[in-house]
Amino acid sequence: MSEAPDLTIELFELLTKIDNRLTVIEARTDRIENIETALGQLTRKVDTMKSDIIELKTKTTDLEKNADFISNKYEELRGENSAQDNKIRQLQKDVLDIRDAENNTTELKEKILDLQCRSMRNNLVFTGLEESAEENTKQVLHKFIREELNIRKEIQLGTVHRFGQKDNNGRHRPIVASFIFYEDLL
Repeated sequence: MSEAPDLTIELFELLTKIDNRLTVIEARTDRIENIETALGQLTRKVDTMKSDIIELKTKTTDLEKNADFISNKYEELRGENSAQDNKIRQLQKDVLDIRDAENNTTELKEKILDLQCRSMRNNLVFTGLEESAEENTKQVLHKFIREELNIRKEIQLGTVHRFGQKDNNGRHRPIVASFIFYEDLL
């Protein structure tokens, strides 16, 4: 009879640990979503800058076509020509800034992917395992590994749980398992 309170306490502690890990994962997901939103905004700004640059390049081409007319009034328009040169230098600087922004975007995407991969490195998802109302998913998975996969080695599992909404149509929810030791995945 004393085993039931101990089991209840262990189950409660396990559920608390699972809840804490899910909270951490949700926080990381929120941060990733915020980064993705910021990246989307940055991409839109870069796209706007690109079309502005194309428009300015078109204007520059038009200015070159009118160079003969401008040469007749060279002295009069000399100051304006200098201003155009400054604009071109600014555009070149803007192009370099856009390239830097694109490189930063690529780096951020790679970092996000790396973080996602690292956070899920020791996890495996198992599908097709029968689900029962009062199951111990860790025991179900240990049994599957031992009997179906014929792996006799004792594998240490961390968090093991089913995910997704329960389906009354006979479909079984997948199980995600966090392996304590990466070597057990190999």
